[in-house]
Amino acid sequence: MALGIDADTSTLWKDLSINGMAKTVLTSLRRDHGIKNIDAIAGYSLGGRVAMAMSRIYDQERLPEMAAVSEKCKLVLLSANPGSLPKLSPNTHNKVDRIIKDDRLSHKLSSIWLSSQVNESNYSNTCSRWSNFLSSWYGADLWGNIRERRTDTYSNMILKRAECLKKRGPDLAFALKACSPPRNVGSDWSEVKVSRKIIVTGEYDEKYSKIGHVWKKQCPELSFSKLPGTGHALLVESPDQVADVLSSFVSKTIESAVDETAPLSSPTMTSSLFGQTKPKETTISPRTLGELSVGPPLAPPPQVSIELLSLDYEMFSIEMRSNGKTKGILGIGWGDSAKPNAKGRLDERHGFVVNLISRQGELVGIGEVSPLKGLHQETLEEAEALLDLMRERLQTVLRGTLPVIDAEKVLMLDGALSAYVDGLFETLGLSSDKEQYSILSSVRSGLEMAIISLASQACKSPLPQALAVYAPGSPESPSVSPGKLLSLNGIRTRDSSSGSLKSVIRAGRRPTAEVDFSFPSVKVKVGHQSTKEDVNSLVQSLSSVSSFSIDDKTGKRAGGVRADANRAWDEEDAVEFASALEHLDPDVIDRIEFIEEPLKKVSGGFLEQVKALEDLYKETGIKYALDESIADLGYEKDYEFDAIRQVISEAFIEKGRVFGCAAFILKPALLGIELSMRLARMAHNELGVGAVFSSSFDSGIGLTYAAFLASISDGLPSANTLNKYPHGLGTFNMLKDDTLSPPFKSYVKRDGTLQVATLGRALYGLGLDDIRESFSTQEQSTSLMEDEGEGEAKESTDDDTLVMRTEYQASASTSSTRRDISVQVSLPLPFSDEIALSRFGDLPQQPRWSPWLNSVAYLDAGGETEWTLNVRGVTYRWRAISKILDNPRGIMWESVSGLKNKGVVEFIPSSKNSCLMKVKMSIITPRVLASVFQGTSSFVKEFLQNKLLKWSLESFRDVVKADLALERGDVELGDALFGAVEGKMSAIEATLSYPNDRNKKQWD
Repeated sequence: MALGIDADTSTLWKDLSINGMAKTVLTSLRRDHGIKNIDAIAGYSLGGRVAMAMSRIYDQERLPEMAAVSEKCKLVLLSANPGSLPKLSPNTHNKVDRIIKDDRLSHKLSSIWLSSQVNESNYSNTCSRWSNFLSSWYGADLWGNIRERRTDTYSNMILKRAECLKKRGPDLAFALKACSPPRNVGSDWSEVKVSRKIIVTGEYDEKYSKIGHVWKKQCPELSFSKLPGTGHALLVESPDQVADVLSSFVSKTIESAVDETAPLSSPTMTSSLFGQTKPKETTISPRTLGELSVGPPLAPPPQVSIELLSLDYEMFSIEMRSNGKTKGILGIGWGDSAKPNAKGRLDERHGFVVNLISRQGELVGIGEVSPLKGLHQETLEEAEALLDLMRERLQTVLRGTLPVIDAEKVLMLDGALSAYVDGLFETLGLSSDKEQYSILSSVRSGLEMAIISLASQACKSPLPQALAVYAPGSPESPSVSPGKLLSLNGIRTRDSSSGSLKSVIRAGRRPTAEVDFSFPSVKVKVGHQSTKEDVNSLVQSLSSVSSFSIDDKTGKRAGGVRADANRAWDEEDAVEFASALEHLDPDVIDRIEFIEEPLKKVSGGFLEQVKALEDLYKETGIKYALDESIADLGYEKDYEFDAIRQVISEAFIEKGRVFGCAAFILKPALLGIELSMRLARMAHNELGVGAVFSSSFDSGIGLTYAAFLASISDGLPSANTLNKYPHGLGTFNMLKDDTLSPPFKSYVKRDGTLQVATLGRALYGLGLDDIRESFSTQEQSTSLMEDEGEGEAKESTDDDTLVMRTEYQASASTSSTRRDISVQVSLPLPFSDEIALSRFGDLPQQPRWSPWLNSVAYLDAGGETEWTLNVRGVTYRWRAISKILDNPRGIMWESVSGLKNKGVVEFIPSSKNSCLMKVKMSIITPRVLASVFQGTSSFVKEFLQNKLLKWSLESFRDVVKADLALERGDVELGDALFGAVEGKMSAIEATLSYPNDRNKKQWD
């Protein structure tokens, strides 16, 4: 069943969204037609949106079964909308209106088709209904009065379309609903260079011609052609003109922009770009991107302020795995902790998930505090004591006395964030305890994470985009052009199997059934063992690296291995290691990116350490990276950037040019978020060395923030002339579990690159302020829909009312951790328990009355089902086992993987033709969502009980009533019932879809 009607079962439950169609086309081109590479794509109307999505889908997945879309692919949009320009995106109210409009049209198609099936003998009436529908459809202005202009063409088009609708009405209706623009990504235009894109419209199609003019005005590089004497139906009215445009555009070399008044036989184009697309392409500043608009430039946004209400935290414990199997990791940390012995084995990673909650309770920032023994100065117990003290004092502080967070300034990561944290400590009376708490760098780091998380939400933008928008710089001089993907390095630790080739390969490629990562670089822990073991480990690791190359012109590297000695060697040991490497294989030296901290700590501080490392470089030719030296300097200077900068400048500039330093190794969990970013800018802009962001074996939350900083660092203009080394965040592969759900590793592609933009949306949160603000508008729309529907229903029946005015009951409770949520709800149904179970038990139909569910699908083995849920652009998946109940009739389920939940639905008979639907369910929320429940419990309770679940049960009731009406041939009542429920479903679906980001940069 599709929308309650029989349809083509071979296509029924395929994904008919824009994404689903794009994947299907790419797969079919490769599998069925043998096409490996696509040079140009042309799409008409809805097909244009599918064409744009094909580039993004391939870039994200790069599956061998798909045809490849290259950077040089050209895109032809025929009577198609490229999408929403920044600052011109529709607001929530417009999104709801569009969804309601599309859903009504979808339902109309379905009801006409069903009527034709019920009354198959009345052929003339069926043809008349389709003809009336199509006449109304093609009477819209965008078709340019085609009925009067081209009578024969119009008549043939009506006959052809009517025949198609008679055969595939349900499928087309379902596709129309699934492809509604607010339900899909609106930024696929960013995947194709504007200079490789042309918009073609008809002269009489004023709507799409206006869209073309707006895009041409904002993007002069775009090609735009308006065909004379035709409307929206380009392919039917002017096929020869369209063919000429396609031929000219696809065959010509891109040089300058097409002038729409130029002859079609000789279009010209430009090669400059717009927005964030492929690597090594010129881009426009995020600020410039945000200022694109029709009319005068937008005024700068006002200051966005946040006042804190409270702090809370929750402890986590995650088992560590070596090479994905053996419990515990050896040789983790600095100093004695780096030695690979059982005493220093790290079996579990402990820490705290920290939540900062805004005064209004609508914003919740999340961070991680997880001091690591052998790395941090403080212990886990000391960190917890400080967090507990802060929580207590925030509860008692007078309102209005806390410093206010300037969201835009702290996102610059240029001093304001540290100043705010210092001011917060002073206000809470912790500055007098400076000697005790100044060393707790892990707490400062976690607070900084939570603060910039709050700031990004207040600025209505996912964090990586917000950091790019507010990065120091000016609109005339682009500051940051971050990529969508971030390269990570694998890691091989010191353990008892150091000589095993098998363990080396797993560091680069994990040949397991779960994931097969192939990292572009691998770090090998050396030192604290024999020179022979170290050399063998490094050489063997070369086989696990996915790629390696050196540009002959620039000397820039791609791929390789790096070593980390953790200050294990004196100068003699280091020289011996280098000599042994060269003796074994002279080419190995070229493939070593650098060695982190090869020499033991020398007296005299940072200046003498750098001098000793430079001497070693001159003797061996192997570059080095600074890690412990940076951390020691930070601790010595109390993590004050200006003081640290002065010492580094003296070592690198005043004492003579430093040639051997390849990179700074920056650990945000140790140095802090802001200091790490400022040091990265200094490394790139002033010293000409790389910046590698590295984890402290953090959980997914800490890894996420480090990844965001790394992406911004790599996007600095000065970084384009330097080696961009893969970042040290591959430790996710050693976590058995994670604090993120889905886990951090789920955002890492098989080639060892991280999908930064997607991860940014996941951490952005639910945006409860957006949800709350949108409800007033949506509830008005829903109320109007219900009122209209009731009137229609009463005209067609005396016995049935559209919506039963019966009592809905609900209760909910949460555990002390706010993660375990239990809900009980009930609603009377005006049909039998047998009918209720037969409809509800058909699980793939659940999205019909629960639009926040993307899909429910049966799996082949064990009677399992796979469920997909989308909340604010973040997808959650789980598998569940269900069981049908007999007395009373019902169904029970429990998840077996993914999002943890279980429950039971019972249908208790109250009469022959009615029953009571009772739902009991419990869910363990992911920590990121639990933080939202923590600070907004009253609103969330209202949202769950009286919005999500209430609307879901009511929608189920009304959808089944509509199905029953349609099945007995009462089309008018069925139409009215569907119209009543669509308002609710559309409103809540729009609420839970992509948020309207005021400063959003379209990354994907």
